[in-house]
Amino acid sequence: MATSRDISARIRRYFQAKARQLSAVAELSVCEHNGLIGSHREQVQRVYLSEVLPKRFAVGHGMVYGPFHHSREADR
Repeated sequence: MATSRDISARIRRYFQAKARQLSAVAELSVCEHNGLIGSHREQVQRVYLSEVLPKRFAVGHGMVYGPFHHSREADR
């Protein structure tokens, strides 16, 4: 039976591998247009989040407001 230490190590390795994968895929953009590169990276994040978030959550886009400023656009 796996110990909690074993499980923690497996989870850590999973997310380290996932981070490497996301970084590599994010760099695969085939153009040099900043807007298109950003859209590509947003889609990469959207796919990843849809894999790990519970099904009751969705990933989209919109505005983020904070106490000192708001963004022009942000994913939700």
